[in-house]
Amino acid sequence: MLPLLYQYYRLRLRLRLCRVFSAVVPIVLLLQLFQWPAYAASAKKVPDTTKLVLSVGKFGIDQDFTDSQRYGVELRFKPLTSWRLIPELGYSWLKNGAHYSYLGVKRDFYLLMDVIITPSFAVGDFNNNAKVNLGHSIEFRSGLELSYQFYRQFRLGFALYHLSNAALSESNPGSEELVLSFAIPLP
Repeated sequence: MLPLLYQYYRLRLRLRLCRVFSAVVPIVLLLQLFQWPAYAASAKKVPDTTKLVLSVGKFGIDQDFTDSQRYGVELRFKPLTSWRLIPELGYSWLKNGAHYSYLGVKRDFYLLMDVIITPSFAVGDFNNNAKVNLGHSIEFRSGLELSYQFYRQFRLGFALYHLSNAALSESNPGSEELVLSFAIPLP
């Protein structure tokens, strides 16, 4: 009886996280659509630089993985094109030995002059192991980061990511990550 209740509440938490995430992204995009000229003007005042991002967090916030502390390093390049898309290249690993290398794209939206919300999408190779198995080695990551930009573009932020193999295999448990990140501008 107890394992069934645990499974039930775990599923409810996962559904709530998906609903929250799927509600926040369209709202942010609509805000950006209506406020784009003002935010774009403020974003252009400081030239963007490539950033090295260090992160730490919890993998599987809705699941019971052992040693699920997550660490990561990411390189965010300068924005490209008029869309200001930010290419990213990253690597994250868990204390239990699983790791994920990825390539993706992000976009900064300035809510205030120094408060930034950043949706992202990436695809990469996830190394499944005995403690963490996401069903396939190819995993897609979508996420949302809320950060504060300090002097000279140093940033501190929180991010919520969802990893899924998008039904590439029959087993698709997916997982969420809650991450604290610190971005260091590179010269």
